[in-house]
Amino acid sequence: MESNDYRILGAPLYPAVETDIEHSLDELKEGFSLNTCDFESSNGIDNLSWGKAVFWIFSSSISIYANKLLLLQRGFHYRMTAFIHCRARTNHHPALTISTFYFGLWLLTFIITSRYESRINVQSTTKGFQRTQSWFWMIPASLTSAVALPLLMEALMHMSSLPVLIMLFPLVHLIESLTLFICFSQSRSSKRLSLETLGIAVFTTLILYNEYRLTIPGVICGVGAFTMTGLSRALFVMASYKMNDHGDQTLPSYHGYILMTTTFGLLISGSLAYAQERNILEFYSELGTLALFFISSVTMVAAAFFGTSVLVYTPSSFSAGKHLDATTPFTISDVVVSGFSSIIVLLISLTLGPTSVVSWIQFTSYFLAIYCLIGYSKIDIFFENILGHIQCHLHYRLFNTAPSPTPQRIPVFVLKISLTTLAIIALYALSLSQIFGLQPGPTSSMDNLFTPVSSSFDIVISAYKETPESIARMLKAIKSTPYLSSHNTRVLIYTKDPTVSLSMLKNSTGADIVERLPNLGREGGTYLSHIVTHWNDLAAQTMFIQAHAHNIRELIPRIDSYLVPQTGMLSLGFSESTCYCNNCGDRFGWTDDWAMIPSLYESIYGSSCTDSTKILLSYKGQFIASARRIRGISRGIYENLLSTITSESGWSHDSRFVKENDSPDNPSFGFAVERMWGLLMQCANDDRVSTKCPSLLSGMTTGGDFGDCQCLDSQ
Repeated sequence: MESNDYRILGAPLYPAVETDIEHSLDELKEGFSLNTCDFESSNGIDNLSWGKAVFWIFSSSISIYANKLLLLQRGFHYRMTAFIHCRARTNHHPALTISTFYFGLWLLTFIITSRYESRINVQSTTKGFQRTQSWFWMIPASLTSAVALPLLMEALMHMSSLPVLIMLFPLVHLIESLTLFICFSQSRSSKRLSLETLGIAVFTTLILYNEYRLTIPGVICGVGAFTMTGLSRALFVMASYKMNDHGDQTLPSYHGYILMTTTFGLLISGSLAYAQERNILEFYSELGTLALFFISSVTMVAAAFFGTSVLVYTPSSFSAGKHLDATTPFTISDVVVSGFSSIIVLLISLTLGPTSVVSWIQFTSYFLAIYCLIGYSKIDIFFENILGHIQCHLHYRLFNTAPSPTPQRIPVFVLKISLTTLAIIALYALSLSQIFGLQPGPTSSMDNLFTPVSSSFDIVISAYKETPESIARMLKAIKSTPYLSSHNTRVLIYTKDPTVSLSMLKNSTGADIVERLPNLGREGGTYLSHIVTHWNDLAAQTMFIQAHAHNIRELIPRIDSYLVPQTGMLSLGFSESTCYCNNCGDRFGWTDDWAMIPSLYESIYGSSCTDSTKILLSYKGQFIASARRIRGISRGIYENLLSTITSESGWSHDSRFVKENDSPDNPSFGFAVERMWGLLMQCANDDRVSTKCPSLLSGMTTGGDFGDCQCLDSQ
C-alpha cells in the first residue's frame, strides 16, 4: 500500500483541541493499510445497515425522478387569472408549494412516529432541547437543510437535464469537507488540500460547462441545492462537537434538528410560495397526476426517514437515533449508497426520459469525480477485491489449488480502466438511443417556385421608443457575424413612435427603408404586416427582431453558429419549451385560452392534432425564416392573424381571457402570436429541434451541429 494520503482532504477534518494530530494521522493511515480481504471493514461498510440503505436508494431515486415528471411534464396544470404576468419575467409554477407540502408531511410523519416509537418522544426531546440549549448550535444546520429542498425543486424545474443535475452530487461532500477544513483547521501551514479535492471541483465544473441547456436559474438552484446540503451536513458535525464539549446528548438534539428543519422549511417555503405562487395553482385531479404526486410524496418521506436527505445518504434515522459521525465528514459507505442512487436516476432518465443530451465528457467527468471522492487508493482496493475473486475462482477451477494472495498491479489497473470505460460507453449509448429515436414531425410544405428578386437577406426591425444609436449598435453587431458579413443585407425599420423623424431615424441607423405603423399589435403586428405587405417581395431569408433585442450577448453567438444558407426557421430566443397541442400552456403562466394552437395546426397541416401532439413554443419575438417557409402556408392565415392582433375590439379582447391592462397597443393576443411563430413556419413539431437545441447561455457545445436548433430547407 502506498504511503500517500488519498483522502479527499490532505489533513484531518476535526479540531485539534485535546487531540494528538500526528497520532491520529498515523491511526488513520494504518486503517488504510489493508489487503483486499479487509476492504469492507476498513470503510465502515460492515457497520452499514444495508436494508435501510437499499430502501433509501430506491426511495431517493424514485422521488427525484417522480418530482421531475411532476413539475416538468405534468406541471400540476397551473394557470393565472391574469396569465400575461409572464411578461414581468416571473416564472409561475408550484415548486415552492410542493416543497411546503413535503415539509408539512415530514413534520407530520415525525410526530406520528414519535407516538409509536418509545425512543423518540417529541415532548422529552423539546424539554431536553431547551434544557441543554443545543438548539443554538443546530440552527445553522437546520436553516441550510430547510433551504436545500426548495432549491432542489426549483432546480428540477429550471434545469432541463435531470442526468446532469444528479451527477452534481459529489458537490455535497466537497462543500462539506471544505467547510470542515476551513472551520477546524487551526494550523493552515501544516495542512493542505489534496489534489483529489481539486479534482472534484474540476470534474463537476466540466459537467456543468458541457451542459447544453444551462440557464442562470438552473445553475443557481442546482448548485445551491447541493451546496446547502453539504453545508448542512458540515454544520451538523460542528454542532455535534459543541454539544459533546458541553456534555449534551446528541439524540435529543438530532430530533430537535429535525423539528427545526421542518419548521424552518414550512416558514421559508410557505412564505415564498404565498408571495410568488398564490392564486396560480389550479389542481386537476387527473389520475396520472394524482398517482405521480402520491408516489413522489411517499418516496420523499421515505428518503428522509431512512437517510435524512433526498440528495445524499446520511445514515441517521428517527427510530434508531443515530447521528452523524463527528470525527469524519463522511464515510465511503455514504458515497457508495449515494452513488447507487444517482446511477439509478441516470438509468431511469436515460431509458424513460425526459430526453436530454448528455456528452461522453460529462459521463467521464462524473466517474472521475466519484473516484476522487472515494480516493484512488480505495478504488484500487475495490478493484483488487474484484480481481482477487475472479483469480481465486478461475485458479481453483483450473488447478484446484489456492491462488497467489496478491493480484498483479497491471491487471488491476486494466480492470479499473475497462469497467469504467464500459460504464461510460453504456450510459452514453443509452443517451444516444434516445436522440436517435426523435421524430422529425410532419413534412413541411414550402413554396419552391418562389424566386426572391429584391434581396437575399432582410433585417426587419420593430421599433418604438428605442434610440437610433442603440439600433445602430445592434445592427453593427448582427452584420458583423460571418454569414451576414458576406451578404448585402437590406434593413427595414418599422417604428410605432408617432413623433420620431423618419429621415433622422434612417440616417442615424443606416437603414434602407423606414416606415411608420399604427401603434397596434406589438412586434407581432409589425412582422405580420411586413409579411402580408411584402408577400411577393420577400427576401430569401428574413430576420425578424425588435429594436431592443433580447439577450443580445447570447444572440450573436447563436447567429454565428447556426445561420447557414439552408436555414428555414431559426429561433433566436430559447427553444426548449413544449406543450400539448390541445392543452397548451407554459411555465410562465401563459395558456392557450383561445385554442389557437389546434386551430392553426389544422389550417397548416390539413388535419387535427391529437392530445399527444407536442408543439415547440417560440419566445422573445426574434427569429430568422426563409421566404419558402413563410409562403409555405396560405397568405390568408397571416392576414387573419394580423386583423386579430391589430383589432381594437372583438374576441381577442374578451375580458375572460385577457389581463386587466389589455389594450390595442399591448394586446394579450400578442403573447399568443409570439409563441406561434415556430408553428407558422412549420418547425414546431420536430422533436430533434425541441430536444437538441442548446440554451442561449450554453451555445453550441462539443459535438453540436448547426441543424440542432433549426429546420433546414432542402436544396
